[in-house]
Amino acid sequence: MTRKWIRLQALLLSLLLLFPLTAAAQDSAFETALAGDKLSLSPLSLDITVSAADYQAQVAAYTQAMHALDDEATTQALDALFLAGDPMRLPLDDLYRKADFLQLSTNGKVLLAVVDQLPFAYAFDTSRFTLLRPHEISADYYKLYQKILYGGLEDTALNWSWDGSYALFTFPHFLMQMGYLGSNLLLMDLKEGTVRPLIRDLPANAHMRSMDYADGFPIKAAFDPEKPQIHVEMFAAQTPEGKENRLISLNLETGAMEVLGRTEMGSATMDGKLMHTSLGLLRSYAAMQRSGDWGLTFHRLRQGEERLLRNPEAPYEGNLTRLDLWDVKGSRILMMAHSDSQKSFLSQVHLFDMKALDSKAFAQGLAIVPDAPPSERLLLLDMNALYDKNLKALVPPPEPVMLVQNAALSLNGEYLLMMTKQKEGPNRLYLHSFKTGNTGEIQTGQAGLDENAQWGAPIFRIKTQQGLRWQAGNRLMVSQDNAYRFFQLDPAP
Repeated sequence: MTRKWIRLQALLLSLLLLFPLTAAAQDSAFETALAGDKLSLSPLSLDITVSAADYQAQVAAYTQAMHALDDEATTQALDALFLAGDPMRLPLDDLYRKADFLQLSTNGKVLLAVVDQLPFAYAFDTSRFTLLRPHEISADYYKLYQKILYGGLEDTALNWSWDGSYALFTFPHFLMQMGYLGSNLLLMDLKEGTVRPLIRDLPANAHMRSMDYADGFPIKAAFDPEKPQIHVEMFAAQTPEGKENRLISLNLETGAMEVLGRTEMGSATMDGKLMHTSLGLLRSYAAMQRSGDWGLTFHRLRQGEERLLRNPEAPYEGNLTRLDLWDVKGSRILMMAHSDSQKSFLSQVHLFDMKALDSKAFAQGLAIVPDAPPSERLLLLDMNALYDKNLKALVPPPEPVMLVQNAALSLNGEYLLMMTKQKEGPNRLYLHSFKTGNTGEIQTGQAGLDENAQWGAPIFRIKTQQGLRWQAGNRLMVSQDNAYRFFQLDPAP
């Protein structure tokens, strides 16, 4: 350990090794490459082929649905992407350039894309192509649906079913920033090729100040991992005593709804995710007052909830302005936090382990020391010590320590993918193994990413974007220029 590094430790005030060596190093090509900084990121090659007959059948069904809504929609923009022949082929590079929205399902088997307001899905294992058409949508709601597609879907509010057959979009920004709830939730049946509002009887022009709809407005949702149903948080349901938030279950096959529990109306956040965990249904929690309770809530259905809260008196924790559930895999939770800072708006990744939940994690930020040994590279920093009360800003730690700016968990939760950068220089990717405690840098030279672009970074605007995703089958998604591209790790984990 160098003298420079010893001095740096003193400056940081609190510097903790994130994960000690918890298991013998795995004697595998992947773990060896990770520890030696030999992992590389390379473009993922995916074939999108459709028989001419299947494609024309999908176009005909879509056109018929549009005519029923008095819309003379055309599929020309999508037609132009496919190369002539039978089967027809859609080059992935062309889709990158033209897609307004692009995602892979959690199981890595289904692609969901929007091209010129034309949403479609493609299943790689069956080569099934479905052009998603409005279903059970009124003319009034269709006008709003068009605006949603035009404005861009939020990938931070995308929920996938367990098998990739359904996708559900939530729109919390309409609630928290505009006070407008007519967007409902969008349920996409990727096998049948349909899109409809999740709550069928919610009027298209419903508004949060309206008293015409007593059952509340859907703002967050999660698919049940075992049953064909969705759990939904309903905002501002009316009762004789006032308004409340409710958790309901909605059966996808029968449409039956059941109230499972109640939450405080004032705790709604712009985070559009509910997540199933071993401890219950997980959601972010934020009181209306800045000084109130903020944190995570685990709701055991029909049994009540347990909260894990930040310390509002601490400098960094007390100035948080937003919490986003980022990823949940295995026993681990990633949360993205935002602090109130006029001079340096920094988002910070926090990691929680459900096997040993501790509210101290709200103050512990992930950081990388690039020149440290692999077993000592990943650190926890005391974010309260990095918050400057005079500047009212979160200040970066002294170099060479780099705060982790984005992260994603592998499907089994055993690996942590991280993006970071120094003040000057390109973005860098690192991978941490919870099995061995080692952290290695991923070589990105062959990935085709622009060193001058802010790739892999999250975006927090009305159209939010996570920037990094890790799906099953060694399929990684990295954003560049506000659009995703697909990659893989070599060697594979």
